[in-house]
Amino acid sequence: MRIAAARKDWDEYQRLAHLLWREKPARPALIEYERRVQLERMLSGDLNADSLQAMLDNQSPELRADDAMVEAHFHALVRLDRGEDAEKLLRDLLHRNWRPELLADYIRIPGIERETQITQLQKWRHRHGDSAPLLKALEQLTEDAGDWQQAQEIRRLLESTL
Repeated sequence: MRIAAARKDWDEYQRLAHLLWREKPARPALIEYERRVQLERMLSGDLNADSLQAMLDNQSPELRADDAMVEAHFHALVRLDRGEDAEKLLRDLLHRNWRPELLADYIRIPGIERETQITQLQKWRHRHGDSAPLLKALEQLTEDAGDWQQAQEIRRLLESTL
């Protein structure tokens, strides 16, 4: 696998990785190596849609549940102009593991209806309260949507929480 990765022979790498994943249980060293390689590939920007899908099809359950892998997958989808898929992936991650620092990424997803995102942010606001990152994201989206009055109300609320 290491030789295939070094040569960037991803078809051979995927074939070997698939064979090794059939070993139960998978060795921690294999999981960590696979995690590093997949993160590097996803973050490199060299993946096309088919390569990304092939990687995901062979991804272990351990890696599918890894937050860093999900984030890298999200960024790869954004680079591939798959905004709807990226939005759903990040929304699911935030439902599973609330990380307000990811809201800045959430509101910058291209091609997503701002009203849909505002509605989602309002739902998170009811669930998680008025945190500064959430209010900043909500303010920016309402302003982008042209609702200046709502944006000002949110700005005042944000200033009062700081």
